Amino acid sequence: MVLERLQLSNFRNYGSVVLDPGPGLNIVFGPNGAGKTNLLDAIHFLSMAKSAFGIQDNFCVREGEQFFRINGNYSSKPTTKVILKYKLGARKILEKNGQPVKRIADHVGEIPVVISGPIDMELVSGSPELRRNFIDQTISQFDVDYLKTLIDYHKLLKQKGAELKKQKENSNPNLEMVETYHHQMIPLNKEIFEAREAFIKESSKPISDYYGMVSGDREKVEVSYTSQVRTQDPHAYSVNEFKREIAAQRNLFGIHRDDIELMVNGKTAKKYASQGQQKTVLSALKLMQVDMIRKKGGDNPIILLDDVFDRLDRTRAKNLLRIILEQNLGQTFISDTQSERIRDAIPSDQKDVDYFEIKDGQVKEK
Repeated sequence: MVLERLQLSNFRNYGSVVLDPGPGLNIVFGPNGAGKTNLLDAIHFLSMAKSAFGIQDNFCVREGEQFFRINGNYSSKPTTKVILKYKLGARKILEKNGQPVKRIADHVGEIPVVISGPIDMELVSGSPELRRNFIDQTISQFDVDYLKTLIDYHKLLKQKGAELKKQKENSNPNLEMVETYHHQMIPLNKEIFEAREAFIKESSKPISDYYGMVSGDREKVEVSYTSQVRTQDPHAYSVNEFKREIAAQRNLFGIHRDDIELMVNGKTAKKYASQGQQKTVLSALKLMQVDMIRKKGGDNPIILLDDVFDRLDRTRAKNLLRIILEQNLGQTFISDTQSERIRDAIPSDQKDVDYFEIKDGQVKEK
């Protein structure tokens, strides 16, 4: 699917703007703070109904205004029109072709998207939660059942957490409710674990291949998946273990504690990889994400690359761009402070390249 028109009203630093991107490569340039990232995040909003950077909806409303609205027209048969509206103090509303979308989960994956920005460096060096979220977001865009199971799991996890805190306050804790939640979560743990494990197994080679393409085959990268579900039997949970959970006020078993370990030349990337190697691992992960979504979902995702040339050295950035263009991975948006830097990286015979300058809260095609 290709974004043909984007309209913003009162979104972040924008008043009212219209962007008519091309189907290929779209370069968005302008000085720092001009709103390049906001523009890319608005495109992400229309696909996932939330910010890619964890920004709460109320902070996305332009200062002094009461609402924001994002409209997107996508090429399909017929044209797909998506509108996301949010008013301070109210719930956001998502509409598709004039009809309200009752559940956000039903929309996820309809317009697949992959975004990469400076914050993503934490994906390699940060907490396991970030890597779990990356895997979950990827699978959810082509497997609606997985997303629904994940939502059910986290709903039970939250309910069990509240029960653990409640029982913590009792001098004689009642373990029955805690145990009930535990057993309700067992089949969900199993289903999510199996989907993640299958995904990691299938994506390992693409990650390795893309790492080699971006780095010039300088190093070898490997991926492994650790989970309690593989090593522990949840049916064997004892009374003492439930008591430990109450004391800790945390669920101590489940897929919410999983991690994905990334290795470069046999060493943990989080601890031992150089900054350049970590950036290359990130690029390989994002390219794998694009590859898996298009293979499993049947449609090219929209690719959003925020300040990629500031995060990769010249050679690796050019290799990344070359891969996207040569493999025709999908409509791509790249933001940068210098349009000349990107122009230099684009092959001279490359067609379907559009340039947009962000200045004073306006978008101007160049």
